[in-house]
Amino acid sequence: MDRTVTAFNRLKNRTAIVMWSTGNENYYSSSASYANGMFYDLIWYFKNNDSTRPIHSESSDGNNGTDMRSNMYPSVDTLYSRAAANMPYVLCEYDHAMGNAVGNLKEYWDAIRSSDNMLGGFIWDWVDQSRILSLDNLPQSYVVTEKKDGVVGSASISSVDENPDSGALTGKSANGYALFESDKYNEALSGSGKSFTVEVICKPASDGADKVLIAKGDYQFALKTNSSKQLEFFAYYNNNWNSVTAKKPDNWVGNWHQVVATYDKGAIKIYCDGELVGSGNGNTTIASSSVALGVGCSADNGRTFDGEISMGRVYSRALSLEEINAQNSTTPAITEKSDDVLLWADFSGLTVDESSKPYDYYADTDAHTNLYSDEIKGNFYGYGGDSGESPNDNSFCVNGLVSPDRDVQPELYEVKYQYQSVWFTADDSRLLGETIDVYNENNFLNLNDFDVKWTLTEDGKEIGSGKLSAEDTNIAGRESGSIKVPYRASMPEEKKAGAEYYLNLSVQLKEDTEWAKAGHEVAYEQFQIPAEVTKVEPTINKNVTVDDSAEDVIKVSGTDFGFEVEKATGTLKNYVYKGETLLTSGPVPNYWRGILNNDNGNYDGNWKNVNKKCNGF
Repeated sequence: MDRTVTAFNRLKNRTAIVMWSTGNENYYSSSASYANGMFYDLIWYFKNNDSTRPIHSESSDGNNGTDMRSNMYPSVDTLYSRAAANMPYVLCEYDHAMGNAVGNLKEYWDAIRSSDNMLGGFIWDWVDQSRILSLDNLPQSYVVTEKKDGVVGSASISSVDENPDSGALTGKSANGYALFESDKYNEALSGSGKSFTVEVICKPASDGADKVLIAKGDYQFALKTNSSKQLEFFAYYNNNWNSVTAKKPDNWVGNWHQVVATYDKGAIKIYCDGELVGSGNGNTTIASSSVALGVGCSADNGRTFDGEISMGRVYSRALSLEEINAQNSTTPAITEKSDDVLLWADFSGLTVDESSKPYDYYADTDAHTNLYSDEIKGNFYGYGGDSGESPNDNSFCVNGLVSPDRDVQPELYEVKYQYQSVWFTADDSRLLGETIDVYNENNFLNLNDFDVKWTLTEDGKEIGSGKLSAEDTNIAGRESGSIKVPYRASMPEEKKAGAEYYLNLSVQLKEDTEWAKAGHEVAYEQFQIPAEVTKVEPTINKNVTVDDSAEDVIKVSGTDFGFEVEKATGTLKNYVYKGETLLTSGPVPNYWRGILNNDNGNYDGNWKNVNKKCNGF
């Protein structure tokens, strides 16, 4: 209540305050007596002290004296059901703008505009909340060459201990992780009837949850601490993790430990410092994935280990306790070149990767910048944890429509379009008659308070333009009308074969305002002109020779061109036109795209390389 009273007295005379709210994400209850009536009293403090503004309380919804109903992130169907009622309704939070987001916005606003009781919504949120950090503060890029087959792993290291205690078993340890990519790891560590052992020599710095010792992603397997801070090993398959857990030793933090998990056709055992600490049965089949094998990291969700790691090893069978104890030595019984070894990542072999330096995006002349354009060179906008703080929100602090420097992100253009207050419509017959229907959604502004300009394009090139007069755009707020756009005089008499013609309308500020300059666009629309154009006819080259004499390829050649087709796969390659090689190999199917923040591990990495596993198309 003290906070409510303080907020009210601080803001009551601010004309920008259009309503009062007791907040979002409180306890959801329609009972006025819940929490000794605290939430009910908050609502009625505002109502008793200000009769000019409506009251919102998400947790009370339409109860306890609120003046509107609300939800966070409802479905479009829910909006239509609210639109069918009389009580005002607002989306107090919706369309989370993090990453590649703000989808479904048109559908939301079709529902909002369907009824007068719908008030709109508040997108979470406006701006990325991120601080400028120096690229020099980023961890140096290292590589670790594992000793069995020489697979080079990329390593992210924050600090290196050049003289660790004897428990490290090596001459160097590091705070960080290493990622190793090779098809052999996926083949050996997935499928049915597999057996293997994973081992990490580590020195934990904290008793934290979800700290990864070794993993091949959240959708294959991991040895880690779980949310209850226990040791855990899981082998994932078919939406089941089926983990085995174990208690950590009392001296976990600040001491070197040998942590081992064996997987033997579904039977799982966890060992720590030579003792069996947990056992059970998991999935007998393990899913495969394209995620890298990470020592100290699960590469698909970014979870890492907190502490030092000196060694990570994977063996191609389930070792016995006696064999595990023999490996906790500077002279292990199973050596790095043994047939039993799949991975031998010794962090004493860490070397700085001089070829890998952080990309200074903001030093590029075409970098997107706004505020801080000079200060940002040599720096970046960091996530939570990039300054070494823990706990943190990781990337969840970066979920705005604009960047920290207020640079516009692509999704803001869609928001601007759906939020605009002038709407143009026309069917083909109206377009051909140069008539556009208009609804001016503004409450008070006439359309002729703005400049309405038009352009005509042919295949994207402007071929006509103009500005409508104030008399021709006299449409009052909340009124519908029509405008005449004289674009036909700019259409060519002979239309270009295969061309597309578009009419673009732009509503712009006539004069400078406190928030934008004259010419700023506040609404727009585009129409494709239903023009009849001839099709572009292909030119057939009849001078073609097909040579099938080679064992591996079919050679095709003709005037100014030639290419080959692989007989085994049907793949096109070595395409040459007028002496220039346009295509060396391909095309081949691609079922993959870059991973986005929003994916959050919810994908099947096997699709990344599925085209490599096909015998032909």
